[in-house]
Amino acid sequence: MKKILLSILVVFIAGCFGSIDKRGSVKSYINGVVKTEGGSFRVSTLPSPWVKQKTRYSAVLFLNTADQSTITIDSWCKGSFDDSNHEALTRDLYRGIRDFKISEQKMVPLSVRKALYTAGAGSLDGSDIYFSSYVLTMNACVFDFVYISVPDEASSINDFKAMVSGFEYISGPKVLE
Repeated sequence: MKKILLSILVVFIAGCFGSIDKRGSVKSYINGVVKTEGGSFRVSTLPSPWVKQKTRYSAVLFLNTADQSTITIDSWCKGSFDDSNHEALTRDLYRGIRDFKISEQKMVPLSVRKALYTAGAGSLDGSDIYFSSYVLTMNACVFDFVYISVPDEASSINDFKAMVSGFEYISGPKVLE
């Protein structure tokens, strides 16, 4: 199961995030702090059984060793994305998913802004998957948080939501009003 979800995630990252390795601004993650090219932000730390994984992309990747779900954290800044609305940015995340059906979508407060929360299911590379994401735009940057699991096995979704709820912009471009 681990290999299946990690394989799906690699296809997802490559297909949906495009050239994340060239445009993504995430550099590192230590104890809930994500360092980017131009600053940093904080998220709540994940409990065990979440384990940070190595990835060749400019993103942070976690694997839950109990239910084999994954979480990615990424950010793009400095004009590396167009000035799209939250819905268009979210659609870009799910571009490679077949038969993707949204089960929930709403704007939610996140730090000093609103983020678009989306949940749904579809298939990728012949496997059924469940997705949940938050997309936040702030200070000429977009922040994406994506949870992927096998449908009916998304037992760690609350860990993901708690992690994202701890989002705090620490430093970088001036906070725009």
